[in-house]
Amino acid sequence: MADPEPTVPALGGWERTNLMWPAVSLAMLGMLAAAAWVVVSDADQPLPPFLQPGGAAAPPRAS
Repeated sequence: MADPEPTVPALGGWERTNLMWPAVSLAMLGMLAAAAWVVVSDADQPLPPFLQPGGAAAPPRAS
């Protein structure tokens, strides 16, 4: 009978780090939401063409 594969020391605490995946994912989603809010809520700066109503085909807004 063959010996089982040796464990990788770097992955020894993998069970405990499973909580890191949701935490990191939520943090990244939060930063993305904050960046989107800053882009959308800035009244002095027009939205980029791909975010304007009508998409990239929309003509630029006159200021």
